[in-house]
Amino acid sequence: MEPDLDDTLPGRTPALDAFARRMGLDVEDVEDTVVALAATEPVVAEDQRPRLVEPELELGETAPVDPRTGVVASFGYRIGATGPPAPIDTVIYVGRRPSTPRITGGTLPTLVTVPSPQQLVSSTHLQIHQEGATVVVSDLRSTNGTIVTVPGRDPRTLLQGESLVVTPGTIIDIGDDTIIEIVALGRLRAPETRA
Repeated sequence: MEPDLDDTLPGRTPALDAFARRMGLDVEDVEDTVVALAATEPVVAEDQRPRLVEPELELGETAPVDPRTGVVASFGYRIGATGPPAPIDTVIYVGRRPSTPRITGGTLPTLVTVPSPQQLVSSTHLQIHQEGATVVVSDLRSTNGTIVTVPGRDPRTLLQGESLVVTPGTIIDIGDDTIIEIVALGRLRAPETRA
């Protein structure tokens, strides 16, 4: 039996309100976007995908959307403290034996397998994806929880199925010493529209 979707959608949180105010956005619009993201997977045609532009940011910096140019930040993730970050260019599923909950078409998600000797990480524990100039992380009803530490804030344990908008420098602990860091990579330019 499929769970009732209304039970899995995130509610309005103080973090969401603070993010909207900081970005100069309407809180209701941001809330609607997060709820919509939790309910769907983005499908983008190949010719509509953003193209990479020369990186203009230092690691850890963030760039909001510039409405005149359509330039948005490009983000990545790093598991552990070493190694180069991988781009968040598709929906990312992280877990002990990750699988896609469903595929609606378009770009296939990236499955990232992490070790979990004590079985503290769920099979498909966490979803990470970029939406415009933000990164959204979602606990996928994990058994042992997800702890998110956004820079300048106290650590927060996500509720099962909860989504949270995060910034570069955010640390995500999914258990068994598996730490994921969200980093800024550069900027993307929105695709040009054809007349």
